[in-house]
This record gives sequence, C-alpha cells and structure tokens, in this order.
Amino acid sequence: MHHPPSPDQPGQEPVEPRAGGHSSPWRIVLVEDDPAQLAHLKNTLGGVAEFILVGLHASAEAAMAAVKWCEVDILLSDLELPGISGVALIDRAVKANPDLRALAYTINEQREVVFSALKAGAVGYVLKGDSAHELIEAIHAISRGESPISPAIARYLLETFHRENAAADQAALSHREVGLLKHVVAGHTYKEMGKRLGLSSHTIHTHIKNIYKKLSASSRGEALQRARMLGHLPLDP
Repeated sequence: MHHPPSPDQPGQEPVEPRAGGHSSPWRIVLVEDDPAQLAHLKNTLGGVAEFILVGLHASAEAAMAAVKWCEVDILLSDLELPGISGVALIDRAVKANPDLRALAYTINEQREVVFSALKAGAVGYVLKGDSAHELIEAIHAISRGESPISPAIARYLLETFHRENAAADQAALSHREVGLLKHVVAGHTYKEMGKRLGLSSHTIHTHIKNIYKKLSASSRGEALQRARMLGHLPLDP
C-alpha cells in the first residue's frame, strides 16, 4: 500500500509509463502553508488509487528546491503563500514543464487573483471550502484535459479578454513609465523617485496619475496588479 510522503519530502515510489506521455497514476505535488489544510489534502488525495503524492511542501521555496517538475503531472498550489506566491510558483513550474497541469487552491473566487493564476499557467482552480468529492473530481477533470472553472469566472475571463484587446493601445506604457512602476514596487516615495530621476515630486505625482489612468486603476495595488497582468511587470516573486 502506498503511503504519501511527509511534507517537503519527494515521493520515491516508481511509476509506470502511460500512453500519451503521462504517467499512471498521476503524480501530484501539493503546496500549502497551512498544516491543517496540507494534512486535509494529503488524507483526501492520498487514498485515491489514480493519484500518487510525490511532494508535499509548505512553501513555494521548498517546492522549487525539491521538485523535479519534469517528473510531475499535476501541481495543486495555494495562492496565498508566504514569500514566493502561488501564482509565481505556478508560472515557474509550468515554464519548467509545459505539460504540467497546475490547479490553483484558493480561499475565494476573487476574480483578479484567479485570473492571475490562470494567466500564469493554471488550468483551473478549486476552493478551500469544496468537499473532498469536489476536490477529487477537479483533479480528475484536469487529468482529462478539462478546466474546472465556474461560469462566473469564465465570463469574467471573456470580459477581460475583450476589454484588454480594446484597451491594449491605451494601456501601453512607455519605458520611463514602467521604470516608475518599478520604483513603486520597490516602495520608493515620490520624493525619493524625484531625487533618483532628477524630477520634482510634483512631476512624479503627475506621471503616476497618468499611469493609473492608462491602466484604469484607482489605487497602487490595482495599478501594479494590472501592470503584471498586461506583462509590464514580472509576476510577484
């Protein structure tokens, strides 16, 4: 009988190759910083015959240090991780293994957060309040090539796609504007930015207001998130 590995320890059980380039059973990595949630995932998924847990990790950093992504079929990751975010982990894992199927594990359906995960490479998401049956079915769904996404999120994705296409030119930022956003990310004040760039605080403030307008943002957080979604800034580390 297979016993899932302890947190932050990769599984050692060999797997047999499956036709189509996948392995059988499906090799799954779990990343969740809450010990109770991680134990719940382990207990729920560890008893499913088609799944083998090859890694349980409490942080993105631990997962990246231990996991060989080319030997993983499915990544289930919390999005609200300390340190490197779940969105950034999904992005790196999918880039390391384009065949990997990532599933976001989130506490709510906050559209912007889910959208960021999907843009990073997730093929769907599950809510932390979902039943064990719903969680297992979501993983079965992505193993079949489906995407477990609610109608509300699917509609939001379509609306965002159309809106971004229409606003692509308007949201285009200059090299200097992207540079200013990087200063904002670094936490620099308008006065500090002005001193570094040889501009007045008032001029910096005007530039930032124009950037917010281009990005259709009303706050610092919204502007940075939108800039990341549009590719002006890298995903959260």
